[in-house]
Amino acid sequence: MADLTRSATVEVAGLYNDNDNDNDGGRLVGTWPKHSKKELEQLLELFDSCGWRVTKGKKYYKVYCPCGDHQTTVHLSPSNPNYELDKRKWLERQPCYSGRNS
Repeated sequence: MADLTRSATVEVAGLYNDNDNDNDGGRLVGTWPKHSKKELEQLLELFDSCGWRVTKGKKYYKVYCPCGDHQTTVHLSPSNPNYELDKRKWLERQPCYSGRNS
């Protein structure tokens, strides 16, 4: 029981994910709940690695740039098959995009 509490507390804090049920190798995670679609989770990680802040709403994730001038949403179940690519290209067009992990 103590191990489950520690794991949940640390994961909620967004510091480290050591849950054995996830196949992420115990990687460092952001402060948002994991997206159910692998491609969109990678997109959120890209935003995070570039210094953008990711927050979770009820039906979407909201992403804010470091300068505070730009923001976008990442939906939980987008209907556009090119949604991930469109969001990635949108990020690359932003003047405050750092270009890391591209």
